[in-house]
Amino acid sequence: MGLPALAVSAWIALAASTLGNMVLAVAVVNRLQSRRMRRHTLHLFVPLQYPAMIALPLAILWMASSADRNHPSVPLNVTALWHLLPWPLAGYAAACLVVGLVTPLVGLWRVFGPPPSVQTGFSSQKLCMVQRMGRRPVAPVGKHWLTRLPGNEVLSLEITEKRFRLPGLPVALNGISVLHISDLHFTGTLDRGYYEQVVDLCNDLKPELVAFTGDLLDRLQLLDWLPETLGRLNAPCGRFFVLGNHDWDIGPTEPTRLALENLGWVDLAGRVQTVDVRGQPVTLCGTEVPWMGSLPDLPPVAADADPSLRVLLSHSPDCIGWAKKQDIGLMLAGHVHGGQIRLPLFGPVYSPSAYGGHYACGAFWEAPTLLHVSRGVAGDVPLRWNCMPEITRIVLEA
Repeated sequence: MGLPALAVSAWIALAASTLGNMVLAVAVVNRLQSRRMRRHTLHLFVPLQYPAMIALPLAILWMASSADRNHPSVPLNVTALWHLLPWPLAGYAAACLVVGLVTPLVGLWRVFGPPPSVQTGFSSQKLCMVQRMGRRPVAPVGKHWLTRLPGNEVLSLEITEKRFRLPGLPVALNGISVLHISDLHFTGTLDRGYYEQVVDLCNDLKPELVAFTGDLLDRLQLLDWLPETLGRLNAPCGRFFVLGNHDWDIGPTEPTRLALENLGWVDLAGRVQTVDVRGQPVTLCGTEVPWMGSLPDLPPVAADADPSLRVLLSHSPDCIGWAKKQDIGLMLAGHVHGGQIRLPLFGPVYSPSAYGGHYACGAFWEAPTLLHVSRGVAGDVPLRWNCMPEITRIVLEA
């Protein structure tokens, strides 16, 4: 079967509908991966997206080819092409056309849109960890060969400082600094020395608080890396953590929690804790839903209460709606890795969130909550294009 004779407008509409169909297929995968599902179950569904991506254009081309055999000298325009399709397929194709036309605009906004209105400062330093360490910190484990692909940024690290003016922050907490790290993913592909260097860089930032937002381990055997990595991270007001879906997926999380607690870290999963920072109470809480536990039981803020700071650690950014209702001032999340692959002009493709790529990485101001989503330090797949790993020092201003 040869290609049918289509007018230029029909080819453009077909291309846009195909893009829209692909976007919808990816959207389904992103939503599935935001659910409480084991990876082996997800791996049964994920491959189905690929035939789904090509099913629509193939069906349209097949029907157009059939019509083309009957009227070979008349190129089909958009209207004629749509009239060939059964109404359910025509309706779906029209929806895909709209999605395909809107998607580039959404991508451009994500890439070039302005920072949050409360952001007052930003600085960044990008490091090549191979140059810093004088060697490639990669072991022949897992998908290590991916680290050699051209353009792969997995062995680079961006150190950022972001400053935000947070309404309602007590004056005494002006300038409070929080180190946000996430998604270390001890797989063995990046060796322990790499993570030791990351911790050294974190300590150089001298934060008052440290928040780790999950996905520490992909192999439970690597628990013995903790003393020389996270065990050396320092913060005068405390180090706090929640775990993530990869920690849940490899088995019971109790050994991981116990190992971290023995090193002085505080488990915030489903809990609320008040710490003293500069003589001011700061309320910290955490959640690992939907994979483990529950949302923390936070008391409502009294109308006549003094200004205070509430901080939520969540592995997934999907709890943003709950955080806003609970008057959370700062929410820290990870999980989505920025998408790991970010296309020019389009941004992230895969982002395992109920919101798709909307909260893939960066800062978002949704009053009264400032959400910061980290791109993470690593991943179970050592591949990053246009999405450098990061550690972030967040400074809040009154």
